[in-house]
Amino acid sequence: MTELLQTLLDLQDVDNQIRKSEEARDKLPQLISEYNDQVENMKEKIDYEREELNTMQKEKRSLEMELSVSENSRTAYETQLLEVNTAREYTALQHEIDSEKRKAARLEDEILGIMDKIEAKASKIAELEKEFNESSKEIKKNVSKLQGEYDSLDDRLEKQYKGRKKVMINVRPNLLSRYNRIWHSRRTPVVVPIKKNACSGCFRALPPQEINVARQRERLVICEGCGRMLYWPKEIGGFV
Repeated sequence: MTELLQTLLDLQDVDNQIRKSEEARDKLPQLISEYNDQVENMKEKIDYEREELNTMQKEKRSLEMELSVSENSRTAYETQLLEVNTAREYTALQHEIDSEKRKAARLEDEILGIMDKIEAKASKIAELEKEFNESSKEIKKNVSKLQGEYDSLDDRLEKQYKGRKKVMINVRPNLLSRYNRIWHSRRTPVVVPIKKNACSGCFRALPPQEINVARQRERLVICEGCGRMLYWPKEIGGFV
């Protein structure tokens, strides 16, 4: 009986270690994903700013083409002005020339304005790219560290799983089945000491005959309240 109890306690100890390792390992992919998301978000932000810069540059080219057309029109009108014969024709051409001058002035102002925006946008992109390069290096380092931890925990778990198999072969199948069922239902620990004549898992009071069975070490006592396996703490030194 004492040997069986010790085996169950050993199994429980191994399972506790496995659970801790699994929980530590299983949270790492989410952390890695969050780091990768940070990189993607920074890339998307830079791509968005570059797209805006491209739009501004297209707008600038369009304004420059419009300005070129206006200047060509004004030059043509000025050439025609030299050939007019009447005051009426002269006045009409002068009106067109003045109109093109005003248009050109407006376009030049718009071009200067868009150039300022382009310069500011290019500066912002350069700053974002610098920040991205610095952050991505740090993130890459962190991801590599987390991946290393993941691999290390994976290796540890492989050894722990093997260790569990070595322990569980010494437990009777029906008892192991009960143990596994309770363990996987998260009612842990599964094997608990009797304290104050009650199950220390669910605190259900035990009948005197069950307490006597536990004291006499005749068999493991099963709690009718939660199904846990109970033992009298004096059976093995240190379990109180």
